[in-house]
Amino acid sequence: MSRADRLIERSLGEGLGPEEERELRGLLRADADARARYDGLRAVARVAAGRAPDEATDAELDRLGAALRQRRAAAAAPAQPSLAQRLWPFVAVATAATAVLMLWPRSVHHDGRLTRGGGVAAPALCSVEAYAVAGTPDDAAAPRRLGPGDRLRLSDYLQLRYYSADPEVRWLYVFGLDARMQPLDYYPRPDAAESVPIEPGDPQSMGRSIRLEKRHQPGPLKVIGLCSRVPLHREAVLRGVATMRAAAVGVRAVDHVPVDGVAQTTVLDLEVVP
Repeated sequence: MSRADRLIERSLGEGLGPEEERELRGLLRADADARARYDGLRAVARVAAGRAPDEATDAELDRLGAALRQRRAAAAAPAQPSLAQRLWPFVAVATAATAVLMLWPRSVHHDGRLTRGGGVAAPALCSVEAYAVAGTPDDAAAPRRLGPGDRLRLSDYLQLRYYSADPEVRWLYVFGLDARMQPLDYYPRPDAAESVPIEPGDPQSMGRSIRLEKRHQPGPLKVIGLCSRVPLHREAVLRGVATMRAAAVGVRAVDHVPVDGVAQTTVLDLEVVP
């Protein structure tokens, strides 16, 4: 088994430390075949855990790791099978899970209450909606709902709303990431230190508009919402972002933030133009 395959297996199982995570990312950048194996096995693991192919949680990956360790312990033959062979039992589960996800009612793709996803999406229990407002909040055009890839001007204001369908998910931490992978405080505001409380029900405004000219710059902007059952502290979120930055993760590749206690993550890719 190659070094890349060993790191891939551990990444999908018990997880990697910062140094090994950086090593794995370097190997994946240099080896297209290893990257393809990693992406394929990661998607299989996510679907096998009952989630969309592009969404997973640490708890689900922990369960996958436990299953892998149990399978290795039960193996009678001394010869080690390939990584793909060890994950083969999950492929059958993934096939059935994919069929179920593909038959999910299509209306869930149009209500704006989805986590970031690809061709298959699951209904979000908590999500964030973004709107652009041209002019000033007191004298402005109607807010324009923003979707993936939409542009907004540096002169615009950003308004955020949230939706929660889970009465146990009572906290939300929303921030932006710019091209430099620098976090931009949205909610909580800079003078607070933890997630803001939210209520289940219809979409609700998160508060005052955000003036983009103040701290933003032209380029990619990723709006990230971390829904949780307990408050998340700013230090933990900043540590998660710093870990990704140290691993040379680019802002366009961010689909989650490694922070303990996150129940669901929503991500919106935007572009700020002059």
